[in-house]
Amino acid sequence: MAARVAGSLLFCEENAMRKGRQAAGGWILSICILLCLTSLAIYIAGTWPRLMLFCMQRDAPPESTGLPEDAYPQVAEAITGCLRGCGETFQVIYEDGNGTRYKLFHDYESQHMADCQRLFQWDRTLLEMTALISICGLIYAAKTRAKAFLSGMRHGVLFCACVLGILLLWGLTDFDGLFVTFHRVAFQNMLWILNPETDLLIRLMPFPFFVHLVTGIVLFVGSLFGLYMGILFGIWSKKQQKEHTS
Repeated sequence: MAARVAGSLLFCEENAMRKGRQAAGGWILSICILLCLTSLAIYIAGTWPRLMLFCMQRDAPPESTGLPEDAYPQVAEAITGCLRGCGETFQVIYEDGNGTRYKLFHDYESQHMADCQRLFQWDRTLLEMTALISICGLIYAAKTRAKAFLSGMRHGVLFCACVLGILLLWGLTDFDGLFVTFHRVAFQNMLWILNPETDLLIRLMPFPFFVHLVTGIVLFVGSLFGLYMGILFGIWSKKQQKEHTS
């Protein structure tokens, strides 16, 4: 009798631990999916030449930057190429109509772009890691339909939604504060503080440039993560209904 009770207790304990691991795995999966979507959006925004060219032409036209219009494609290609990891040194040599060649960026601007390149290398690594985890986790969820795992995914979604909501509220009420905080955390030096009077890089990327870029990233991530939330909660509600009817 005592052996049966001990065996039953052991089984219950192992079952509870298994469900706990499944719930934790589902929670981590939802966070990985959010990180994957965010890193993907950031990587696309920074490394797509056509998008970079469009944003610069829209928010930093030639009359505000002093850069000739025909130089914009070359600069957009150089910036996105640098962020993709092409080349060790960021610089653009522009040749005017008289055949005069000159550098468009100061050395400290090139150093700042090198710092940005490292950030994008980390972003790409994060994208690859979270994409792999997300794919494996979704395959596991689709195969097992384990209630504890789905419950963990659901709680992870709610946690991510809260984090996104806080960041969105911060950005809407104090975008400057969010922008400065990000740069202080992301960079170990102050090279990101540029002067529009002397530095072309910041004239090409003024405040509206970052506002529009961040808005696009938020819409991209929010739409896809919202779709994930809708599918997940649909599966969860069907599972709940099935359990109630059975």
